[in-house]
Formats: sequence, C-alpha cells, structure tokens
Amino acid sequence: MKKLWIGCLSLLLVGCSAATTYHARDFMGEGYGEYRLAADRFTVTFRANEYTEIEDVRKFAFRRASEVATNYGYRYFTVEEERNLSRKSFVKSKEEIPVSYLDLLEDKKNSQKRIVTKEVEIHRPAVELMIKCYHQKPKEDVIDAYQFLAYQTSG
Repeated sequence: MKKLWIGCLSLLLVGCSAATTYHARDFMGEGYGEYRLAADRFTVTFRANEYTEIEDVRKFAFRRASEVATNYGYRYFTVEEERNLSRKSFVKSKEEIPVSYLDLLEDKKNSQKRIVTKEVEIHRPAVELMIKCYHQKPKEDVIDAYQFLAYQTSG
C-alpha cells in the first residue's frame, strides 16, 4: 500500500512539472474559460503553469476564441482588447544541503545536513481576449475562425 501511495505521489509531481496543455479550466485554475458578455461579445481566458511559454498561452487563447465563435454560429471575430493577466508569486521552500568538511571541523556536534530556506519566483502566464463575433466578414481586419482552427489542427 505504501508503494502504491509513493507511486501516485511521484506521478503527480512529474505531471506538475510539464507545460500546461490545451484543456478546459481544471481544479488548479489552469486552462481555458470564457464568459458571454452579449450575443456577439465574449471574454476568453487561458491560464497556465510556470512551465508554459506566454506565446503558447496566447495561441491557446486564440484557439479557444475561434472555438467559441464557431460554437455560437459565427465565422469571424476581432480582438477588441488583449490583456496579459500573468502573475508572479514567491514560494518559500526548505532544502537540506550537506554540511561541508570545514563546517564539520568547526562544530563536530553539528548534524550532517543543514536546512536552508529558499525563496523562488514563479511566473504563471495568462491571457484574456475580449472578442466581437461576426456572421459576415466586415470591412475591418478579422480572424476567420474556421481557417484558424484548420491551421491549428494541421500544424
């Protein structure tokens, strides 16, 4: 039973060290989400972990915006506003380091390991898009949602 628990814990830790993939928002708050503001306006967000590049986060947000447009029967959309919602946080961790030979000479009663507290900065990228959707192609520059999705699945 103990080995099973350790195996599950190690799989969880390994899974946490990979970049965020494209998926709906999960219990960690990572992934895509959207909110309908009006019949033809939406807010689309994508949040990722610290192992994900900001350009991948933008690509995922645009992919979701294309899916939202097509899911509601629209073909085109424009990005009215793009916001970077990335967050930085600091995490403190304790690490055991071996004591050097010189440290042992100074105090022979000292243990073989010393605990050091480290503070690590973590950057979690996130993007929010405010989009307006269209059935017919307007005169302004727009993104063709069908073409965008076709490009994403072929590339």
